[in-house]
Amino acid sequence: MKPAFLSLGIVALAVPLLQAAGPAPARPEELFRTDRIWDVRLSFTPEQWKGIEPIRGEAHGPFGGGRPGGGPGGGGRGFGPGMFLAPVWMSEGDADKNGQLSAAEFEALGEKWFSKWDKQNAGKLTEEQFRDGLNDTARPGGRGPGGPGGRGGFQPAKPIKGFVAARHASVAKQLQDPTAGEHFQAGFGPGGPGGPGGGGEESFLQGRDGKRNGLSSAQGIEFRYVHADLAFEGTLLKDVAVRYKGNGTYMQSQGGLKRSFKIDLNEFTRGQKLASQSKLNLHNNVTDASWMNETLAYRLFRDAGVPAPRTGFARVYLSVPGAHTNAYAGLYSVVENIDTHFVEARYKTKKGAVLKPVTNRLFEYLGEDWAKYRQAYDAKTELSGPQIRRVIDFAKLVGESDDSAFEARVGDFLDLQEFADFMAVTVWISTMDSILSMGQNFAVYLNPKTDRFEFIPWDLDHAFGQFGMQGTQEQRENLSIREPWTRDIKFLRRVMKVEAFKKLYTARLQTLQDQLARPERLGQQVDELAGVLEPAVREEGAEKLERFRQVVAGHAVEPSRFGGPGGPGGPGGGRRGGPGGFGPGNFLASAFVRQMDADNDGVVTHAEFGAKTKQWFKLWNASNSGQLTADELRQGLNDSFSPGRGGPPPQP
Repeated sequence: MKPAFLSLGIVALAVPLLQAAGPAPARPEELFRTDRIWDVRLSFTPEQWKGIEPIRGEAHGPFGGGRPGGGPGGGGRGFGPGMFLAPVWMSEGDADKNGQLSAAEFEALGEKWFSKWDKQNAGKLTEEQFRDGLNDTARPGGRGPGGPGGRGGFQPAKPIKGFVAARHASVAKQLQDPTAGEHFQAGFGPGGPGGPGGGGEESFLQGRDGKRNGLSSAQGIEFRYVHADLAFEGTLLKDVAVRYKGNGTYMQSQGGLKRSFKIDLNEFTRGQKLASQSKLNLHNNVTDASWMNETLAYRLFRDAGVPAPRTGFARVYLSVPGAHTNAYAGLYSVVENIDTHFVEARYKTKKGAVLKPVTNRLFEYLGEDWAKYRQAYDAKTELSGPQIRRVIDFAKLVGESDDSAFEARVGDFLDLQEFADFMAVTVWISTMDSILSMGQNFAVYLNPKTDRFEFIPWDLDHAFGQFGMQGTQEQRENLSIREPWTRDIKFLRRVMKVEAFKKLYTARLQTLQDQLARPERLGQQVDELAGVLEPAVREEGAEKLERFRQVVAGHAVEPSRFGGPGGPGGPGGGRRGGPGGFGPGNFLASAFVRQMDADNDGVVTHAEFGAKTKQWFKLWNASNSGQLTADELRQGLNDSFSPGRGGPPPQP
């Protein structure tokens, strides 16, 4: 299902569009170039600007209710609130450092946080104070080791140059020594059994049936298109469709002006294109201080023979009469859309199926009913009966065949060379917000010429080992090339055992080592891009410029703070800036208030806070030992703050 469209009519723009010096690009190879920065200006009426704000419905998954009729159980090591909070709670509350929390330690921790969060000494906490307090507990910087399979908090990631040097050395060692490399779980182990009406583990990142997938959708955020006008290098494209986009990047930037955009040029004006493209993705790079991760990672995929999006850069300006007059939103990446234009450019045909899976159970057999696969595989093209059959047949091979049958037939379904190239780059750059762990950020193309599946990378802003939610910096640098997944993914585990695949995969890794990913080669690419990007970064402010210069020079910088400051007022200019950031408090504050607010007056008193703390200790201490273990703490947090997992969403 497409995002909602808001039709507000077309109103003449009150603010003239400024003309840029050069002509707009006419061909894709002109648009997707990295040696210049385009001038992009979006203009909205006040009604359109107000209407672009997402619809906010009920959240589900680990921070809300479960997907109706199924979904993951609340396994203690599964993805959920416990992953963020348990390591910090254990570290701060474990006074005697025995790796457990006694009742007294647990209650003392509650007292400490109530006092800290109640900055006005009012004897009560509001939802906003819970949000800020919970975000503060999960701030970057590493609070000590987590429990088994856990992590010690967010650490500054090495910039591209530093990571590449360390990764090159690690892969060289692993190619010589089969015992080298790190296989880790990082707190993302399998969840428990499915809840009511449910089955095994499934990704919490799936949206509700018919909705888009991803973290934003799981939070009940539904993006909607509005009418707008676009000037690209002064060339005016009237009545385009524009919406916000993104998941983690949207959650982190939602309080500010610089949010990512998807632009559909011909939704409202049929046949309208720019450089043969009908859709443009403008990515804000708020998680990447270098603005280079996507561009360099996609280039490395393409250099390795993987069909991957092309990129460019743009300064983006916004105009809304009465609110913004050519306001500089910032420097964005322009990223090629994976659609029929993308397919035709690579495969010389518009035919074939494009899927964008979000699932931890890729190509696992779920039965013969396509309805059980539909949301997880999120087809971007209309699927024919034979194409659906092909997906299910491959899933049956992955899920039910013995090893000899799988090895004999996997090459009939999967383009082994292309998948070897895809996996080699994915693993080399340790991009963990991917097929390796989160079960997202890739597309699958069923090539009609071969009837085989091929893989396409997507959303690489956390490439080069910069996904801080997965392991330590050292673990990501030394990620195993033989078992790179952080949870058991049957599809990957089985393919990696196939001898024909292993030979192709190892050969591509060696090519990366010897040619494509040499530190001096990638370092030169960083320096070349820095010269192009620095003037536009400077326009975003001194702080961002300093961070940019630091990472280009190879120095680590702190990741963006959880719950960081909100940006300027929202659409229309009259709304208070949002909470900003991307932290547990943004998702969990309302749940904490609901659970602790015994008299339902909207605030939590000191007495209510203390009573609930004692209740949680008894509830979570499943062993009745009087000591909460790390696993019990993580399990308890996931169970208590994931209501309805596997069943219907909770009632308000």
